[in-house]
Amino acid sequence: MPHISASALPVLAGLLAACVTTLGLWMVARKADAQRGAPALFEIASAGALVMLCMVHILPEALHRHPRAMVFIVAGLVAGAATSWFQSAALTAGASPGRRAVWAPLAAIGLHSTLDGVLYAIAFETSLASGVSSFAGLILHEIPEGAIALALLLRHGFRLGPAFVLAFLVAAATTPFGAAISAPVIRALGADATGALYAVSAGFLAFMALGPMMQPLRAHPTARGFSALIVGGVVALGFHLLPLGEHAHSASPHLHAPHDH
Repeated sequence: MPHISASALPVLAGLLAACVTTLGLWMVARKADAQRGAPALFEIASAGALVMLCMVHILPEALHRHPRAMVFIVAGLVAGAATSWFQSAALTAGASPGRRAVWAPLAAIGLHSTLDGVLYAIAFETSLASGVSSFAGLILHEIPEGAIALALLLRHGFRLGPAFVLAFLVAAATTPFGAAISAPVIRALGADATGALYAVSAGFLAFMALGPMMQPLRAHPTARGFSALIVGGVVALGFHLLPLGEHAHSASPHLHAPHDH
């Protein structure tokens, strides 16, 4: 099996996430009636997956990785709340007429997508199992992110072609970009700093799972929504049970070794 360097893993995850985001763009571009409710269901399924993975791996791993993990987890919760508030405020501003109003929500989506890439970099530097858990919990959430970006641009009068390209750059390409620019920096940090960052990211992910990603279900509590939530949780549990050899808090030696490529 060909060797994949630790720094390449989050970039690869970001590229896969960009492909999934493009699926959300395609769904909006097609405007098929049967697919109009699909982004919300994917968001709910992703919330179920992330809640499950936070319980069985991400939060326990964070508590194991740093002696003051609870402080950093709370900091992550606060950062998640601040990011969510900024994105909500920007999306509300985007409801006003005129093309200028669309740039604030697009900036918020781009920031959120870039942070996804940073989270992948932190998680994969912590361990392979942590990286897979974060990726599995976030991946379906990329579909509504792309759908929202393209829908915003179309609503503000952009033609489909330019809107698709711009939405791709903002919502999809920023994820591997965030992973690529942050992975070398995070890899240069020591185990203590990486553990602290992972605890912050754990709190951030926990807030996103229980907050914004659960919003479609709170707004419209339907049987399909609850089914998506359960399916997401079950699929995530399956990811957690994969024989990655790093569960139960065993670190990956090749991820934490000095630069010995």
